[in-house]
Amino acid sequence: MVEDMRSLLRSLNDLGEWRQTLEALAMRCEELRVEARQELVASSERSPALEAKWRILNAQRIAQKVVETRRSKAHAAAYKAAAAALKTHLDKTIGDRCSLLAKPINEWMVRLAPDGTPGVRVSTRATSGRTALDLFVSGTGKVKAIGRLSDSQLDMLGLAAHLATLERESPGQPVVIDDPTDMLDHLTRDKLAGDGIARLLSNDAGNGRQVVVLTHDDQFVRELWRHHGHRWPTTSQLVIEVNNSVVPPQAVVVPRSARQYLERVETLLSQHPDEGNRLWLRSAAGNQLRQALEMIVKDIHLVLGPLGLGYMAAHDVIDKRGAGAAFDDVARVVREIEQIHSECGSPRHRSAQQPMARLLDSIDRRKEYLLDEASHADFVYPSVVQIKDYASQLRRLAHFLEPNAVSHTDEWTASCRWAKEFQTCPECSLISADVAA
Repeated sequence: MVEDMRSLLRSLNDLGEWRQTLEALAMRCEELRVEARQELVASSERSPALEAKWRILNAQRIAQKVVETRRSKAHAAAYKAAAAALKTHLDKTIGDRCSLLAKPINEWMVRLAPDGTPGVRVSTRATSGRTALDLFVSGTGKVKAIGRLSDSQLDMLGLAAHLATLERESPGQPVVIDDPTDMLDHLTRDKLAGDGIARLLSNDAGNGRQVVVLTHDDQFVRELWRHHGHRWPTTSQLVIEVNNSVVPPQAVVVPRSARQYLERVETLLSQHPDEGNRLWLRSAAGNQLRQALEMIVKDIHLVLGPLGLGYMAAHDVIDKRGAGAAFDDVARVVREIEQIHSECGSPRHRSAQQPMARLLDSIDRRKEYLLDEASHADFVYPSVVQIKDYASQLRRLAHFLEPNAVSHTDEWTASCRWAKEFQTCPECSLISADVAA
């Protein structure tokens, strides 16, 4: 063991000596390298052959740069010519397509715009940027449509251009129209609901399409029903709510239902139990009850209409009498059903007596919860106690609108509890002509 340690010590001493020798040799090599480099530089400066070689190399690089510059200029000229040709072709293509759309746009203007609205002439012109589009009034030379047509006519012109483009380039594809009646009077709204939608549903080429209209205009919905009730249109009421339970908050579209508004009334009253009969609380809760009542009556309208029991024809479901017409129609038909049930005398109608009486009472009390149409201001709503009582009554009415558990939700108009209570039976001897299916 001792001998091994001695051997290791000798080896370490030898390594130390070798290390010093190697460092000295490395330093000498670096000195020789620097001297050789200096001699090489000095010799090259004095060598005519190396000088000539250096100049030839630089001449070749200069010549190569000149060739590359000429080539890039040639490419740039070719690119510029190609861009000009492409722009000319683009301007011509856009002009040709706009010329083809001029006639369809004018045809749509006849269907949509107010009577007496002049036609338009489409013209395009080339510019340094995008192709410019000019719309002139037909038969007036250079009178531009913008500045000559009214806001309503310009709205119809924009809609006509979109619809003409869709009809030509996307035949048969579904179309979604978002709130088209903001700046329309009742005449142009009726034309859009009638001839305009009819054209989209089935045009001359036979390419019918599905049409979805997003609107807050209740009168426009009534006119759609009046014109197209025979097509069995579907009406869905949706609201946009902000979901704060996720980060970041997201807007979601959910179905509008009476239950939503009744739950809001319950939450509002429970969150402010000490507010008593303050007007703001009565006003806020009353507004929610008003919307719940409207939803209930509109849904019962569907149950009584062609999508449900068929007691009202399609053209009777929606008319021009305003939003309150649904209340009057439902009350009239329910009273007729009550008369038929009483004349029938069958025990199977007994379960319908109390719900229908509650429904008629709710409709009779509705004026306390509607808006004052004369002043466009809210009424002072009843006391909180009365609001709670009315909310409880509406909750029972809304519960009868829920679809049967074993039925598909799309068939709720024929499967809900109200559909069962409103039905006549084979023993009913007298059927009113207004109620007959």
